[in-house]
Amino acid sequence: MQKTLLALVAFAALTPSVLAQDAQKAIQAQYDKRSAAALKKDVAAALAINTPEFVSVTMKGKKQTLAQIKPLLVQVFAKSKSYTVTSKITRCKVTGDTATATVADSVKILLLTSTIPQEIETTCEDSWVKKNNQWLRTQTKRLSEKLKQTKPVKSAK
Repeated sequence: MQKTLLALVAFAALTPSVLAQDAQKAIQAQYDKRSAAALKKDVAAALAINTPEFVSVTMKGKKQTLAQIKPLLVQVFAKSKSYTVTSKITRCKVTGDTATATVADSVKILLLTSTIPQEIETTCEDSWVKKNNQWLRTQTKRLSEKLKQTKPVKSAK
């Protein structure tokens, strides 16, 4: 009886940890989907990880809705030879059906009119909610950003 009780207590202690790990994996998969969509310059798929009420908050506190972000992303993709984004969760706290993830992003853009890619590294705090068994981002708040020096891309001849 005591061994069964100890096993149940141990399992109960592990369950939140396992659920948090599963949530973090699912959220990372959403970032990976966004990365794949950005590589293809697919605006709809790149924004699909967000809820309709998604808000982006700059370091200065300026807010942009999904409706404001979409046409900007359309323009950026149209003016780019290539656009890559890599995201890595550095911290994730899960509470039930909500999560907060600290994310290191690296965005690399090569514009049609340039041979020098622009690379920006950012750290963001993202809020997530689980709806219909899917994690969706409700807000991103930029904590830091750094423009990196890059070298010209050699053209293929």
